Amino acid sequence: MATSHSVSAPSAADIERVLSGVQYPKTKEDLVQYASQKVSTISQDLFDLVKSLPDRTYRDSAEVAMAL
Repeated sequence: MATSHSVSAPSAADIERVLSGVQYPKTKEDLVQYASQKVSTISQDLFDLVKSLPDRTYRDSAEVAMAL
């Protein structure tokens, strides 16, 4: 089944791997800073996706996934 997503589009699981180890609650700024520490091991698309999160506080990874 064809989708409109590119083959390499980041998934919710990819975002969870990037943010693994985060102790919630965290603000968007906290999550971007955390992801920036992993920028050498993650794709630019994943980092950009974290940076695109709405500016708020997230209680857990499920809230992050829903915001994306």
